[in-house]
Amino acid sequence: GLSSFHIIKASDVEIRDSRKSASALTSVEAVLGRYATEYIAKGTVIDQSKLSSGPRLSNELDGLRVFNVKLQASPLLMNVKPPVKIGIIPAPRVKDAGSEPQNYEVYILETHPQPDGISAVVATTTADFPKLVSFLGRADLVPVGPVH
Repeated sequence: GLSSFHIIKASDVEIRDSRKSASALTSVEAVLGRYATEYIAKGTVIDQSKLSSGPRLSNELDGLRVFNVKLQASPLLMNVKPPVKIGIIPAPRVKDAGSEPQNYEVYILETHPQPDGISAVVATTTADFPKLVSFLGRADLVPVGPVH
């Protein structure tokens, strides 16, 4: 099967009889460089609505840690089609004396609006992962541009 957020390569898929579903993809090229936003079982018809729709990737996510975060709502993320690369700056809710805010580069892989922010799936380096996770629950994560 295809794990969620795994970049699809030619060896991951094959074309079978696609007349079974109107939303079925009909060429391998249509899925290359995309990723599934949820697990797709082996032999299942790939529905285009379950794939990333933004820029195609090749190996950009290799070695990155994928996890869920809550971001502050931002016009920066309006009308973007993941995946996109942005910065995230943690804004601690309690003043942290002597610490400078740090910008962490992440890939935004999926977003869902929430009443109090944006639920997002992000990917970051193994080195930045524990630092970002340490802010969860004690800081607001603010998306900063530019988006690329």
